Amino acid sequence: MLSMRHKKAVTTEVKKRYTKETKKGKTTILDEFIALTGYNRYGELPILGILL
Repeated sequence: MLSMRHKKAVTTEVKKRYTKETKKGKTTILDEFIALTGYNRYGELPILGILL
């Protein structure tokens, strides 16, 4: 698992990539983010600032 400081750094980078990506690419990015951080899918969406 990552430390909180590393999770924040990863979240910042993922958020930048996510906003520029197509829908199919966004799914891949979210899957990678889940695997790396250990967050669940719906717990991560607010962290990334994504509205359902």
